[in-house]
Amino acid sequence: FDVTGTITLATALPEITRSYTIIDASSQWQGAWPDGSPGIIIDGTDIPSTYNGIYISASHCQVKGLQITNFSEDYCTAIFLFGSTNSYNTIGGTAPGERNVINNNYSGIETRSPQTTIIGNYIGVTPDGLAAAPNNQRGVYVNQTSNTTIGGTTAAARNIISGNTNSGILIDGDENNIMGNYI
Repeated sequence: FDVTGTITLATALPEITRSYTIIDASSQWQGAWPDGSPGIIIDGTDIPSTYNGIYISASHCQVKGLQITNFSEDYCTAIFLFGSTNSYNTIGGTAPGERNVINNNYSGIETRSPQTTIIGNYIGVTPDGLAAAPNNQRGVYVNQTSNTTIGGTTAAARNIISGNTNSGILIDGDENNIMGNYI
């Protein structure tokens, strides 16, 4: 990204079907890390119901440095990952500006892709992490998949998952790891 501001979508974004796709807005981070905020906001206010914010059906993809908000119609998810075996997708990151802020949606992140890593994000809170900005259902939903990692062993890898109306994290799968988060 070489601009800052809010992108208010009139139609759904295309599905990401190409492996190794990187959506990286970290260069547009506003203010000093970690208290700043994303410079690129994807706003789903005008999207019809049932459309997701970012839909990934490929492997080895990354999404970092964005605020994804207002995908609030029933069954809309800010980031939806749906893939086959060994997807290795990453949402967020540990370097300055790689955090995603995912708030005011129907649901935050849902993964049906194995081996997804969700690190360093603010889910269900404002960009500074100090106030609730809830996703209506859940912050993170690991849906019938395995080997998902949510958080990590360092402060930079922890997710802040709070304020969500239904669940912070809902796990429906085996061999998933949740560590170091503030929930």
